[in-house]
Amino acid sequence: MKIDCAFSRLHPLTLLSWFAVVLSVTVFTVNPVFALVSLLGAVIYSFAGRAGVSFPGALSQLLFMAAVTLINPIVSHHGTTVLFFLHDLPVTLEALLFGALMSVIITSSIRWCGVLSTCMTSDKVIYLCGRVFPRLAVLISLTLRFIPLIKDRYKRISDAQRMLLPSSDKIISRLRLMLSTVSALITMVLEESIDTADSMRARGIGLKCRTSYSDFKFGTLDLIITLYDIIAAVYLIVIQKLGGTYFAFYPRITVLPSASSALGAYIVFLVLILIPTFTEVRVWKRSALKT
Repeated sequence: MKIDCAFSRLHPLTLLSWFAVVLSVTVFTVNPVFALVSLLGAVIYSFAGRAGVSFPGALSQLLFMAAVTLINPIVSHHGTTVLFFLHDLPVTLEALLFGALMSVIITSSIRWCGVLSTCMTSDKVIYLCGRVFPRLAVLISLTLRFIPLIKDRYKRISDAQRMLLPSSDKIISRLRLMLSTVSALITMVLEESIDTADSMRARGIGLKCRTSYSDFKFGTLDLIITLYDIIAAVYLIVIQKLGGTYFAFYPRITVLPSASSALGAYIVFLVLILIPTFTEVRVWKRSALKT
């Protein structure tokens, strides 16, 4: 579902730089503070960006996090603090906490990737890759278009098949219904692809003399956010290389870094994570002043 929000209306280069820094820090930094800040920022933006958090979705994510937390100490037996033995295999505190951290990292990454899919539309992908890799840009754009299109067509065909044909619990009947649905879907998708190819050929896709047009303007806010993304990325990389935010679970849990450099890195990443929320609050205040 496409959510129209202030953050998604930023320049594609700004969005690309922000998501690159946030996802890189979230995925590749094994530090509980960064992981929790990233998850907290994703949850806050879900409300600020008017997407919301549904109860089934939140429940499924909590169950997923609990499953990852509990499975990791069963398959990994590293660590020195043994809690108990399961079939003569040690279950350690370090493995349990590391599983909890991995669950937070995976959940926050999934949530930010969901935001990325709503912000980075096909026209923005073409703008970013069109001049350097035009064929790749067209391929990505078509893929982004056809995936939701196929889902919508499959649902329509399946609903029509259920209305026309009597329902049956037999496996053979259900298999026949599925095969007929897939056959109709393939036919419809091929027709759509032919129409798309004719339309692309008529618009001069692939011609060397074809010019491109974009309605994206790099404004002051885009410049500020992009510069902060670059400064934050350089600062976090330097602090990480110097060991200022180093944290380890194995063989024994180390002390959470709390020096001035580590606190500075936490604050820099917190501000970076809250940038989407700040953009939404900024729009809310402007609309409130107009009314």
